[in-house]
Amino acid sequence: MLSVVEHISSSEIPAPTLERAVGTGPVVLICDHATRFIPASLDTLGLSADLHDSHIVWDPGALDLAQRLSVRLDAPLIYPGVSRLVIDCNRVVDAADSIVPVSENISVPGNLDLPPDERARRKQAVYDPFHHTIDDLLETRREHGMTTALVAVHSFTPVFHGKPRPWQVGVIFEAGNRFGAAVCEELAKDRDLCVGVNKPYSPGDGVYHTVSRHKDKYGLAGVMLEIRNDLLRNAGDLDWWADRLEHVLRNSLESVGSDPA
Repeated sequence: MLSVVEHISSSEIPAPTLERAVGTGPVVLICDHATRFIPASLDTLGLSADLHDSHIVWDPGALDLAQRLSVRLDAPLIYPGVSRLVIDCNRVVDAADSIVPVSENISVPGNLDLPPDERARRKQAVYDPFHHTIDDLLETRREHGMTTALVAVHSFTPVFHGKPRPWQVGVIFEAGNRFGAAVCEELAKDRDLCVGVNKPYSPGDGVYHTVSRHKDKYGLAGVMLEIRNDLLRNAGDLDWWADRLEHVLRNSLESVGSDPA
């Protein structure tokens, strides 16, 4: 198997997408793992075709859900143009899992023994434009005095390393985050939901990078949402979650405002 595939070609990298840029709602949505796209220059990163739709490549259902929320909340939505396996925009760039050589025991040949110059090219082509797009939007909203809470939308697999995950939805936030606590309280009002508080991940796992980086810089409320991906497989499920989360986010913001403390 190949240990290193061809260098990434910047000309193949789609620019980050900003939908509903002039949305006036109080939320800005992020979808870090929106797409399966891997540039042809990377030769599928050496992955077999049967893996291209799997959760190691993207977050199934997350973009569809985020787009529905964008409509309901009149919220701008930002997402990168390539798979997280090329580079994970939701990780610190020098972290070991920024560009993973192995994901859930599956080898990613095109990421093995990656030289520093290729890592730098991926950062410059994918990570930097994505985060600059977020900064530019948040700066514009601040200049216009707009209330803003940053909400990242992700999905997670129902079984990980052979262990079932009981939660339908997880809320990831750091200690002292009143908005995150309010979101948990609102979700818990539905007794049919098993809500994971900092489950299946927590900020300590390094998965909270995008929210933390931008909400702290601009002094915003922020939270990361994780929906189990087997609950996002059809339009009816997606609409149900979008309706529920719209209600949850609006009520949570009403209770705490945009104050992150």
